[in-house]
Amino acid sequence: MRVFLAYLLLVSVFLWGCTPSQQIDDVASFSPQNKGEYLLFHFMSPFEDEGYILEVDSKGEVKHKLTIKDDHFAPSDVFYNLNNYYFTSGAYSNDFKVMEYNPETRKISLIDTNQNKYIEKYYKDEQSEYIITTLDKNDNNEICDIKKNKCMSIGDGYSAHTLTTLDNFVIVLGAKDGNSSIVKKYNRDFEFLEEIKMENTPAYFTYTSEDQKLYLFMKNGDIVDIDSNLKINTYPINLTSISNNIKEVKYQKNVMLDPKRILVDLEIKADSKTNMIAEISFDNTGPSFEIISKGTDEDILNVDYTSGEVFTRSSDGKNAVIYVRDTEKLELLHRLVLTNKDAIYFVDNIKQ
Repeated sequence: MRVFLAYLLLVSVFLWGCTPSQQIDDVASFSPQNKGEYLLFHFMSPFEDEGYILEVDSKGEVKHKLTIKDDHFAPSDVFYNLNNYYFTSGAYSNDFKVMEYNPETRKISLIDTNQNKYIEKYYKDEQSEYIITTLDKNDNNEICDIKKNKCMSIGDGYSAHTLTTLDNFVIVLGAKDGNSSIVKKYNRDFEFLEEIKMENTPAYFTYTSEDQKLYLFMKNGDIVDIDSNLKINTYPINLTSISNNIKEVKYQKNVMLDPKRILVDLEIKADSKTNMIAEISFDNTGPSFEIISKGTDEDILNVDYTSGEVFTRSSDGKNAVIYVRDTEKLELLHRLVLTNKDAIYFVDNIKQ
């Protein structure tokens, strides 16, 4: 009898210590269990056959794990448009769909893009939905209006990497022969109107503001805005507090905090390399720059606009760490310390 009771106790302890887990083969069947405060998305890597979504508390302790064996749950940038989040995984998913996450319903769905090329970027406005395809072997790609089921290759050595709309015009930023950057303007039917050539090289990530301007972040540190008439304004950014010998400014991902502010992570190359995240504010006089954190090597993930939180990821040397800040004052709210180094790509607050 004592042996049996001891066995029951051992089994109970084992079960109590285990993290509840599930597995799905179709990402569209995802439904949270609401056992934690945050959802953390870890997409499957090219060398894995599964990814997962964790539900964790405000310290990072896992309350539930959902394993996902669906190739659509692949590494991706996240794009926020009209209250939903969109994920494009290039060739990683081996499919031509866009994954959509609705933060209100917490449901995942797949968008058919009506074409058969892998997708680099996705953009949506009130009138239509657009994609940029990945480069082919000749370094060419296409822009598509997936509502009109219409695609166009610009050709002539031009590869597009940003598409947005300003005042009902389609604006495309790309590079010709991998060198000079050119901004092209089209109408909604992809009829060419005009173009301008940039003097300096912009970063991969751009920002479209609600007041209909496209912001580019240049490798020399300048910030440039372009309106629908392709008028350019250039704003030098004073970074002498970092170094007087700056060789290159590498602006990386940015997210909108509110219509007048974005958060960006960047790397400054001078006599040494400095990583930081900074707040950039916009007003009638142009952008202003404020360092929020320096030397932490944080990567920006996304913003939860309902809870008013912005998420970044880093590492403490052993484990992945997710930083949670409020979007108003950018004060640190939580530090989620995980139990491995797996990359987290997206976070959602489910206990708002």
